[in-house]
Amino acid sequence: MIFDKIYNGINAFISKKMVDVSNLNKEEKSFSDFVEIIPKTAKWILLMLFAGGNIRKYNEPISGRIRLLKEIFLLKQQAKIKEDIYEFRPYKYGPFANEFLKDMDFLKENGYILEREGLGGLIYQLTPKGIKHADVLYDELDENIKRRLFGIKVRFNDMALNDLLDYVYSTYPKYAEKSEYFNNNPEGA
Repeated sequence: MIFDKIYNGINAFISKKMVDVSNLNKEEKSFSDFVEIIPKTAKWILLMLFAGGNIRKYNEPISGRIRLLKEIFLLKQQAKIKEDIYEFRPYKYGPFANEFLKDMDFLKENGYILEREGLGGLIYQLTPKGIKHADVLYDELDENIKRRLFGIKVRFNDMALNDLLDYVYSTYPKYAEKSEYFNNNPEGA
């Protein structure tokens, strides 16, 4: 008897929460579609762009792909992230991952990030669609990773690119082995 009441109560609760997704518009269905189709590594681009810094509480733009990639590299190293993140190797400007460029193209083409001209180069930031999805991803992060994201954005986002590269090369010298910057500026790194 009591079991029947509990069972009926749970079923009534669940049926009230059920939604017929066939009637939802495309924007409302997009997050589940997004989770299924986005490359796993691309979430780190969204999260780094979503993080606040010295100027904004969230969605602080990042100047240039090199800076964005170096900030993600530093996050991986400092937060010791091992799953669903780029595999970095030494390259022309230090740590590099081929998937990063593919993910950037995917996110631009699908309306998650905006690339615009700024002083001295391209600036990247999230679109409203990107903010919506990054917000959900951010809420699922461990508190340590959230703190690291914010700390990296505050410390490195406004730093001169040469200083950022010098920091990365001196802290992680094995990634400077093939660097064109390091080989042309050996005192700096």
